[in-house]
Amino acid sequence: REQILKILWKYGKLFDISEPSKIDITVKNAIDTGTHRPIHTPPYRKSNKDQETLNKETDKLLKNGIIEHSTSPWSSPVVL
Repeated sequence: REQILKILWKYGKLFDISEPSKIDITVKNAIDTGTHRPIHTPPYRKSNKDQETLNKETDKLLKNGIIEHSTSPWSSPVVL
């Protein structure tokens, strides 16, 4: 246990989570849905507290460029 703690303290910067990492990849093979209509599932009901948490996390992801706004007809509800 002490050895692990020493390693974590020594190399702590490698585990810095104050700024989220972003993986930038290009999708080469999109899923072919053929002529299937887009699937749209309405959002689940959430408490005010959960909605605030969702808004805060979504804003953070948008700000860091991890997600982007979309007007796609496809949708799936968020699960907290």
